[in-house]
Amino acid sequence: CGRLDPGERRREAALAAARERELAPVALLAQAQLALAALLAGRLVLAAERARAALTAAERRGLERTAAAATAQTVLTATLLHWEQREEAERLLARAERTLRPLGERSPRALAAQQRIALLIADGAWDMAVALLRAAQAELAGWPLAPQLRARFVAQEGLLRAARGEREAAASLLRAACMREPRPEHAAALARLRLASGEP
Repeated sequence: CGRLDPGERRREAALAAARERELAPVALLAQAQLALAALLAGRLVLAAERARAALTAAERRGLERTAAAATAQTVLTATLLHWEQREEAERLLARAERTLRPLGERSPRALAAQQRIALLIADGAWDMAVALLRAAQAELAGWPLAPQLRARFVAQEGLLRAARGEREAAASLLRAACMREPRPEHAAALARLRLASGEP
């Protein structure tokens, strides 16, 4: 008495599986956001671990072509670039860009653009990097973005100007950013600029 027959058990299992599938995108989004938060906090090892966990979950659930998966790919790209693992970084970034292109997700697109700019800078493709930076800033103007992401665009602009020989303009840009909105991204870029110039 009270026991489920085999057909009922199968239906219960199917219902549980359906519920799990419905929740899977939400869980994946949470995992990707945690990875992004760790990256923006400078916790690269944790960011990479969370991003890989999110990507594993995405592949298991068939959610590889979602904005959440692309966010995780881009977070992992950022950590790999930091650790100079360029080949895997480029592969992941290309996948993320293909996924994000038709979507309207601003924060993942901003992060992906920043990683592409970083690759262009590493290649010495200054003009292409500047063009992409300007396009990204124009596209994202007026949209709410994490302060860290906006600050990274300013930092990249300063470093790009310096790389093109506009050191005084770069220093002025970064000093103004530090005064207007003190952020570690601005300070780090200004410190790099001073170090490259031989300033104390």
